[in-house]
Amino acid sequence: MPTPSPTGPPSMPDFTVIPTSPPPPPDGWLPGQPVAPSTGPVPTQRWGMADILLGVAFIIGAVVVATIVGLMIVGADTLDALVDGDLSSSDAIVFFGLTTVTQALAMGAWPVLVARWKGNGVVDDFRWRFEPIDLASGFGTAIVVLIAAFVVSWTVSTAVGLDPWADESSNTQIITDAADSAALWIVLISAVVLAPIVEELFFRGLCLRAIEKRFGTTAAVLGSTALFTLPHFTNPSLAGTAVLFSMIGTVGLILALLVVKTGRLGPAVIAHALFNGVGVIGALAAA
Repeated sequence: MPTPSPTGPPSMPDFTVIPTSPPPPPDGWLPGQPVAPSTGPVPTQRWGMADILLGVAFIIGAVVVATIVGLMIVGADTLDALVDGDLSSSDAIVFFGLTTVTQALAMGAWPVLVARWKGNGVVDDFRWRFEPIDLASGFGTAIVVLIAAFVVSWTVSTAVGLDPWADESSNTQIITDAADSAALWIVLISAVVLAPIVEELFFRGLCLRAIEKRFGTTAAVLGSTALFTLPHFTNPSLAGTAVLFSMIGTVGLILALLVVKTGRLGPAVIAHALFNGVGVIGALAAA
């Protein structure tokens, strides 16, 4: 019971309620907007740099398996008869199609699997989003990429003493090899449809975001560009490789900046497809 106070009535316990500050509004909230109720903790994005290396191993493994299966299907003992540039035979077409499609599927599947197992899905984790405006921005970026790639490749070709129009400084030999065979359809689908989708998912999705998460945006743009450039090596000469890498690197750099700027892969996929399509048309016209 209350204790008597020597100077007045008995003192009572203090039940004063001290107000607490409300939780801060979410990022991007503007005054007057309702704050959506919390739906629980967001799953942790556990993917990172290691998943890039695992992805490379996954793609290489898939291609090795496809190569072995392809050789068994066509009844060949070695690759010599299938990789000499002659894509006119049915065996070569089957083998080329199997390995090419397998590589593309593996490259596209890996980011999807990583985002599902270790994150929130490719939409939230790797910016796999499209909007109607992406058609316009992708088209405009494709024009910028074509001009920039031409200027850079011309400059580097001149510097190393190569003819800018020569095949020695390009990676379109496979297109001219397939020009008079059914393999041309495989090349068209791979270059204009599959490659823009799976390469954007892997390089500007998984690779860019994983590097960004660990080292920041600048390192992510440069690192993902380097990773995108290296697999396009097809030229044995040092001078030709310098020209090819400068051109591919320019493309990768612009597309990486586009993804960072827009926050979506949609514009990059469209720009990539248009750039490859123009390249295929140009190679066929020159064949």
